[in-house]
Amino acid sequence: MSGGMLSFAILVAAAAAQAAPSAIPTSGSVLLRSLEAGDGAAVRAMLAPDATVAKDREGEVSVDTVIAHLRGCTRGELFWDYDEEDRSRATVTAVYACPARIELHAWTSRAGIAWIQIFTASPASAGDSVR
Repeated sequence: MSGGMLSFAILVAAAAAQAAPSAIPTSGSVLLRSLEAGDGAAVRAMLAPDATVAKDREGEVSVDTVIAHLRGCTRGELFWDYDEEDRSRATVTAVYACPARIELHAWTSRAGIAWIQIFTASPASAGDSVR
């Protein structure tokens, strides 16, 4: 590989590394730990002024409702993705094993946690997608 091609390859690799951070957004990590610890005050302090907290397709619920659903659950899979244009915005998805499978989705913004939504599945359909 010529020097020019090698330099270009290094630049592309560096750009890709910057474009896809390997670490969960700090606010997402703190949110999950606070929810799992049952610390509603800490969660509420992280919320953006116009934040939404929702369950399934039922509409808005309280932070305490989300905490109650996660009580006794074990976090399994964890995914996150950063917005390409604004690195302060990201999505975080955590899957919990409970009597009913729960997926928690959170969206971060410069102002804090902008959205939290949980989706639940009945124990009979725990292996099915809950979306």
